[in-house]
Amino acid sequence: MKKLNIPRWTYIAIPLLACLIFVVIASLFSPSSTDAKNKDTKTTQEHPKKIPVDMIEIPDISLKSKEEADALLKQAGVKVQYVTGNFADDVSEYTTFIPKNTVDYDESQKSVKHYSSGDGWDMEAFTEADYINKSDTLIVKVADMDYKYRSTDNTDGSSKDTSNTTFQPTTVYDEGGIKLEQTNWN
Repeated sequence: MKKLNIPRWTYIAIPLLACLIFVVIASLFSPSSTDAKNKDTKTTQEHPKKIPVDMIEIPDISLKSKEEADALLKQAGVKVQYVTGNFADDVSEYTTFIPKNTVDYDESQKSVKHYSSGDGWDMEAFTEADYINKSDTLIVKVADMDYKYRSTDNTDGSSKDTSNTTFQPTTVYDEGGIKLEQTNWN
């Protein structure tokens, strides 16, 4: 058998090269390096958005008196315009009475913006709430009268037999071929 003529330095270089490759691969998959990579990609990809400095947090004025709301809005620096509003849709079995001069605002106004951390906003210095630009005016509706919830239960506390009468339609309008019926579903 013929002996190969391999230089002596290759006996040292090949194991060194194998160790170097092993160290590089191990460092790529080590937990500390993946954490560092994740941190780098997080900071470059997920910069929390800052709430603009010209935005003012709208205080919670829902179902408060006009006087209370006015004081809170003035303290916050929010410009406000009061309009007469109908609260008939706001009364329920949970909010059974809304007195006259109670206020609320519609969150879907063009000038109102809701900021939350779930949308990527930096909420460390701010609270999750509705905000309005300093130059915009918040439209606030004021109850024009007392609103009371009217339940379909009897006032004397007795139970009502709903088997025949409650689910029967009642004609509300019948004229010119147009007929409107109403059914009470409790």
